[in-house]
Amino acid sequence: MPVILDQSTGVEREVSTAEYQALRNEIRGEHRDAVYTERQEGAGSMAVWDCVDGTWSAPLPIEYIYQHYLQKVVARCSACTFTSSFDGDIAKHVEQIKRDFVAHEGARLTEPISQVGLQPVQHCTGCGASFRMAGYRGQRHLEQLAEMKRNHGRVELLVIKRFALEPSEPVVLHREVVVDGPVSRQAERIEPPQRAGKRHRRKRGHRRASRTATLG
Repeated sequence: MPVILDQSTGVEREVSTAEYQALRNEIRGEHRDAVYTERQEGAGSMAVWDCVDGTWSAPLPIEYIYQHYLQKVVARCSACTFTSSFDGDIAKHVEQIKRDFVAHEGARLTEPISQVGLQPVQHCTGCGASFRMAGYRGQRHLEQLAEMKRNHGRVELLVIKRFALEPSEPVVLHREVVVDGPVSRQAERIEPPQRAGKRHRRKRGHRRASRTATLG
C-alpha cells in the first residue's frame, strides 16, 4: 500500500491507491506545501513521472526504474501526445491527420436513426463512423478532428526521454521539422483517388496519315 506523510500531524499512514492518486493531484496543485509531502512508496520501490501523459506510474522496483524506465527514449509529435518507438511513425501520424482532414472537409452528422430497443444513432458523412446520441459522441468526434487540424499547423519530431523522477517537461534529445505550415495547405497536395477511365487510342490509319502529312 502507498505510504504518505501528513505534514499537519507528522504521521505516516497507508492509503488506498485511489486515495493516493487523489493526494498526488493535490500535491501537484496549489496545496503542495500545505498538505502532504511525497515520499517513496515502500522499501525498494517508487513511482516515476510520465512526461508525455503527465501522470505517475504505480510503485516500481527502483533497480528496474534506473535500468529501464529512465533509459526509455521515444519519438513524439510536438503537437499532441502521440509517441512511437519506431522510425517513420511520426511522419505516418501526420499523413493520417492530413487524410482525415481531406475526408472530413465539410463533414456533418446525419439525422438520428432510431433503432428498436436501442439509442438513436448518427453517422459521420466524412468517414461513415456511427455514434450513439448519448454523450454527444458524434459532435466530439468532429470537434476533435478540428482541434487536431488546428494543433498540427507546425509539427516537429521530438526524440525525448519519456520518464523522470519528478514532474517535469521531457528532456529533448533531438528535434526536426515534419510539417511547417497549416495542415489545410498541406492537405491540398493530397488528391483523392481517381477512377480508372477508358483510354481512347487513335486508329493507326489516322496516325500514319497525320505523320505522312507532316513529313510531306
